[in-house]
Amino acid sequence: MIRIVTTRRLQQIEADRDAARTRAAETQTKADRALTRHLAAQQELTARARQAEHDAAQLGFRAELAESETKSLRKEVAELVREIQAAENTDVPVFIVLYDGRYRSVHATEKAAYRAAETDSVNPASPSGWSEWKAAPSETPSGWIIKRVYLRGLLAGVHDRSSRVHGAPTGGAEHG
Repeated sequence: MIRIVTTRRLQQIEADRDAARTRAAETQTKADRALTRHLAAQQELTARARQAEHDAAQLGFRAELAESETKSLRKEVAELVREIQAAENTDVPVFIVLYDGRYRSVHATEKAAYRAAETDSVNPASPSGWSEWKAAPSETPSGWIIKRVYLRGLLAGVHDRSSRVHGAPTGGAEHG
């Protein structure tokens, strides 16, 4: 069987072929663009994933560091609590200054008590008039007397920067 192809039919086949080639070229261009977009998106996602892994590693390190610091601070707080409890159970000397049997002031140190009596603006004590510690007489005494008493559990109140306790080592007022 012999087939006779007409010119018109050949032209139609050539036109179909050219149209198919054009569609193939357009499809190839679209596929190339889609592949380029896909590769760019994949590259961006890969970079974001690497950054997320890096950030997670840094956060993990910081968390471990914070946990270590927390443990250290807990140990330090426990030690400070033990020191405070020991201080609360320690007798603390307090020096009470009396003049003619009346309260004048309270001091954290003996030196501060003497200085307060010796620098009194109304009736200063004589610096050479002090002698060894003696129990205060039962009757109302006259003149300057400094009594040493011991307090327990009041350490913070005695050595506070309060105006009520003079001569405290932490900076309490000297007179008041």
